[in-house]
Amino acid sequence: MTPRSTGEKYSCRRRPSSRPGSWFGLGALLATAGFANSGRADTAGEGAKLLDLPIEQLMDIEVTSVGKKPQKLGEAAAAIYVITQEDIRRSGVFTIPDLLRQVPGLSVAQLDSHHWAISSRGLNAVYSAKLLVLVDGRSVYSPVFSGVFWGVQAVPLRDIERIEVIRGPGATLWGANAVNGVINIITKNAQNTPGLAASVTGGTAGAGSVSLRYGGALSDKVNYRLYADAINYATLAPRARDDAAVEERAGARFDVAASAADTVSAQGEYYQERTRDVLYLPSLVAPVVATGLVQHESGGHALVSWDHSFSATSDITLKAYFDSATTQDYTADITVNTYDVEIQHRFQLGARHDVIWGAGYRNVSYTSEQSAHVFFAPSTGHQDIFNTFIQDDYSLLNNLHLVGGIKVEHNTYTGWELEPSLRMAWQPGLNHTIWAAVSRAVRVPSIGEEFGIINVSETPGSAQSPPIQVAILGDSGLRAEQLTSWEAGYRSALTARLSLDVTAFYNRYASLTSTVLGSSVLEFTPFPPHVLAPLQFGNLLRGETHGGELSANWQVTPAWRLIAGYALLLGDIVGDNPALSLTPQPNAIGTSPQNQFQVRSHVTLPWRTEFDAAVYRVDSVPAERVDAYTRLDLRLGWQPTARLAFSLAGQNLLQARHAEFLPVYYETAKQVPRTVYLTAAVGF
Repeated sequence: MTPRSTGEKYSCRRRPSSRPGSWFGLGALLATAGFANSGRADTAGEGAKLLDLPIEQLMDIEVTSVGKKPQKLGEAAAAIYVITQEDIRRSGVFTIPDLLRQVPGLSVAQLDSHHWAISSRGLNAVYSAKLLVLVDGRSVYSPVFSGVFWGVQAVPLRDIERIEVIRGPGATLWGANAVNGVINIITKNAQNTPGLAASVTGGTAGAGSVSLRYGGALSDKVNYRLYADAINYATLAPRARDDAAVEERAGARFDVAASAADTVSAQGEYYQERTRDVLYLPSLVAPVVATGLVQHESGGHALVSWDHSFSATSDITLKAYFDSATTQDYTADITVNTYDVEIQHRFQLGARHDVIWGAGYRNVSYTSEQSAHVFFAPSTGHQDIFNTFIQDDYSLLNNLHLVGGIKVEHNTYTGWELEPSLRMAWQPGLNHTIWAAVSRAVRVPSIGEEFGIINVSETPGSAQSPPIQVAILGDSGLRAEQLTSWEAGYRSALTARLSLDVTAFYNRYASLTSTVLGSSVLEFTPFPPHVLAPLQFGNLLRGETHGGELSANWQVTPAWRLIAGYALLLGDIVGDNPALSLTPQPNAIGTSPQNQFQVRSHVTLPWRTEFDAAVYRVDSVPAERVDAYTRLDLRLGWQPTARLAFSLAGQNLLQARHAEFLPVYYETAKQVPRTVYLTAAVGF
C-alpha cells in the first residue's frame, strides 16, 4: 500500500526533553574528530603509528574475538578484519555503520537518519537477524526483533581501540545468533584516555554533535574516563523535521590494576534518542494521511569484568552486565531488561593443548503496552538461556593447529541447541597462513516472532467491500534457524609492503523463517468489522549462499598506503513447499548486492597534512528496488599543533542523493544525501 497524503498532523505520546540548541546550525560546520592520549588530539594519536608499520607487522595486531584469547591477526583461523583507531580517524565518518563499509563481505545500507540494514554474507534486513554485535563483550543484539538498533549504538569513536569483524559463524564461542558474523567493538582502557577533550560538530544535512570527555587517575592503580555526547544525525528527508534524530548519552569507565595478576573493569552508560518522522499509519476508517510523530529510545547498561592471570598460558575471566532498553513510539511501547553472567577459564593441557571452556546464564524479560499497530500477547514475558562451551587448540605440529569446540545452549523458546565447529590453521612459511573451517550455528526466534502481532496495512472499506487488515502473527512453535558453513582462506604478507587476505565460503541454511498467507477471517474488533488477512510465521525457507572476499593492503611509498577490497555473493533461497504462497521476506538473497568493490587511499603530506579518499562501488539490490551506486568520500586533515587538528570531509560526493534500502513499516523511501563536514579537535 502506498498511500497519498491528504493532510498532515504532528503528535507525540510523551513530551520530549529539550533539544540541544543552535550548535546544530549549518553555519557551525565543526565536526567531531577523536582525541588522543596524553591530552593530544587523536589526529596525532597512537593510532597514527600504524601507517608507519611494515605490512608484516600489521599481521601481528592482537585480536581476541576468534578464540576468546589474544592471538595474532595473521594466525587466526577465521575471516577476520580489524578496523583500527587510525582507520576510524582517517575515515572522515562519525557513525559506526559508516565505518563498517570498510569491511569486505558486509552489506551496509542506510534507510533513514537512524535506521540501517547491516549484514554479513547476505540476507540483509533492517534488523539483520544473523549478525551478532558486541561492545566490550556485551551483546547489543535485540531479542525483540532479532537484530541491532544501530541508531542508538553511538559508542564515542574516539574511545574505540579497534573493531574486530568476523565474517562467518562464531556460535561455538559466542552462542546463538552469531550465524553469519560477529562484530566486537572494543573500547580503550581508561589508562589510555587521560586529560580533557571537547568538540563541537556541525555540517550539511543537519548533522552535528557536542562532545566532552575527561580522563584521570584516582591512584597509581585506578584510572577512569567520564564522557558525554549529544548528536544530531544527518537527515535523509527533503525536510529536516521529517527525519530528525537527536541523541544524548553519558557514561563512565573505571579500570583497576588490583595486582600483578588481577585487573577489574567497570563501565556504565545512559542514553536517550528522539526521532521525528512522517508516517503513513494504517487506518480502517479513514484515508491514510501523513502523520508526524516522535519516537523515544532510552536505556543504559552496567558491566563489570574481572580477569585473573595464573600464568602466561592460564587465566580466568568473570563478566556480568545489566542492560535495559525502552522504545516508546508510534507503534509500540516496550521495555527489555537483560541480565547476563559468564565465566571462562583458559589453561594449558600438556605441551600441545590450549583449552578454553566456560559457562553462562542470561535472563531476558520484556514489558509492553498495547497499541493499534504493534503489540505482544502476552504483554509481559521472559526468556532464560543457559550455555556451556569448550574449545581445544591442538598443536599437531609447530606450524599446524586444529581447533575444535562445541557450545551447548538451552533457551526457553526452542530448547537445546548444539553449535560445534572444527578449524585448521597451517603456516607453510613465515607470514603465510592457510586455514579452513566447518561450523554449525543457529538463530533462535525473537520475542516478536514468538508473540508479536504487527498490523502491516489496513484498507478502508467501500460500498462494495469491507475494510481489510493485513497483519503478521507470531508463532510460538517456531524452530531455530540453522546454518552449516564451510570456509577456507589464505592470509599473507607477500612482501614487506604488500599483504593479501582471500576467503571463500559455502553456506547451507535450513528452517529459515518466513510468512505465509493464511485463511482470511471476519473480525468485529477493533471497529469497524473487517476482514483479517493473516501473514503467519513459519520455518518455511531453505537455501544456500556462496562467494568470497578479498582484501589487499599496499604500502606504495612510506607516505602512501592503498587498501582494496572485493566481495562476491551468490546463492538462492527457496520455499520448502512450493505450493505455499510465501510473502516477500528479508531472507531473500536479493536483499544484498552480488558484487561490492572498494579502494581506500591514505596519503601523509608535508606540513602536517593528510589526504584520504575512499571509493565504494555497490551492485543493485533488486529485491529492495535499489540501483547500483558509487560512493566517493574525501578527507583533508591538518594538524597545526600537537593539541589542535582540523579536517574537511565529504561523503557521497558523486551524487546529490542515492537510495540504499527500502524503508521500514509505514515510512516513505529516503535517499542518502551528499554531506560535508569541517572538523576541529582540541585536547588538553
